[in-house]
Amino acid sequence: MKQAVVLRILDAAGWNAFDLSEVEPDFQAGSARVDYALKSASSARMRASATPKVLVEVKALNENLESERSQRRITNLCARAEVEVGVLTNGLSWLFFLWSPDARRQDSLFCEINIQQDPETASAELNNYLSKDRVSNGQAVRSAERSLRDRNRGELIRNSIIEGWQQVVRGLDEGLVELIAVAAEQKTGIRPENRLVRRVLIEQRADLLASPVEGENPLGSAGGRSRPASFTFESRQHDVRSWPELLVGVCLVMQELHPNDFDNILQIGGRKNPYFSRNADALSQPRQIGDTGIFAACQGAGTQITSRARRVVELFGHSGNSLAVETR
Repeated sequence: MKQAVVLRILDAAGWNAFDLSEVEPDFQAGSARVDYALKSASSARMRASATPKVLVEVKALNENLESERSQRRITNLCARAEVEVGVLTNGLSWLFFLWSPDARRQDSLFCEINIQQDPETASAELNNYLSKDRVSNGQAVRSAERSLRDRNRGELIRNSIIEGWQQVVRGLDEGLVELIAVAAEQKTGIRPENRLVRRVLIEQRADLLASPVEGENPLGSAGGRSRPASFTFESRQHDVRSWPELLVGVCLVMQELHPNDFDNILQIGGRKNPYFSRNADALSQPRQIGDTGIFAACQGAGTQITSRARRVVELFGHSGNSLAVETR
């Protein structure tokens, strides 16, 4: 598996697997060994003594990468070698961890990739975090830091929502219980006791959480013949009127946040055709992205445009979940 998949992916990311000063196998990290250490310097002589930039631990294809033991091992290896990025993979699934002296293991996972489930997104993310050029110039670590912040922020928000709902159904919000009791009385002429309302809410908790609000898409994705009304990125809402305008708008936000790295957007493409180019004739339904001189391919349905926009966001180190799309 190492030879067939992992080394091939490292090679595609720009690493020379046959240069031991660049890809060192069986790297010694304290008293333990890790499968590969990726090094980068201006010369092979410097790489030989350079501190690794990334550690890669390879497991068997049928091994559970979610196990606490496996994840603890890669973060411990990073700690021993003082390497910021650790990768745990079985060739198909890839877990990326960002280590720092004050980080906890459960808070350090910043990216999960499965190359079978979504090859195009996997390719973009592997390039984002494993590309030799991006690892060498520090862009990969900066992207990892942003992605980890987004991931932890999203988890914090999710937990606070769940905690708030649990408080409601436990009866801590008597105002809501009263409102529901009054609404039931208006419909039936019979007012239920508050304790009965509370019990029904608890019993129906799972169904209520799973049911989307009418007119809203809880995942923020687009589908069917709907049109976008706006997109929200990191709590800032941007109004749009069409899918091409949404894609260009997301690109402009990224250009504002990452002006020096924005040309990296030219890396994103499909299996045969690019999605971004300086040559408008090379794209289907091109739209210019501000004054960058770069054009975006705006063909496809809403779901495809949304997926493309999320790839743009992820390329610059943000979580795809940090982009939400509202439709009408």
